[in-house]
Amino acid sequence: MHVFDQWDADDAAAQRRRQAHGDLLKALVSARNAEDYKTERALRVLVDAAPYSQCPACSDTDTLRPSCQECHGDGFVSD
Repeated sequence: MHVFDQWDADDAAAQRRRQAHGDLLKALVSARNAEDYKTERALRVLVDAAPYSQCPACSDTDTLRPSCQECHGDGFVSD
């Protein structure tokens, strides 16, 4: 069973955790694209410490992520 399946779809705390991790990943990509290496390093520490990893099914690719059954479109799964 996937860890997200054990959470109720209306579980606001779980939704906030997933949203926060997604926002953190977006900030990391933005820092990398802006060549802001100091910020990128700081965000990388947070991403590495988070209890999530890249989805093994879709690898967070734009074409596969929206319909991915493993990560439910998030691009990452719980460790």
